[in-house]
Amino acid sequence: MTTPTQPSAAPTRRVRRNIARRLARAALFAAVRGVAYAAGATTVTVIIWWISNR
Repeated sequence: MTTPTQPSAAPTRRVRRNIARRLARAALFAAVRGVAYAAGATTVTVIIWWISNR
C-alpha cells in the first residue's frame, strides 16, 4: 500500500521566485514602454516645433 506524500517547501519557494521574476520582468517591460512612449512623444513634438519655426 502506498502512502500519500506531502509536498515539500521547495516548490513553494520556486513558485514564489518565478512569480517574483515574472512581476519584475513585467515592471521592467512597463518602464521601458513608458520611456519609449515619452521619447516618441518628445520627438514628434520637437519635429512639429522645428517645422513650424523653420
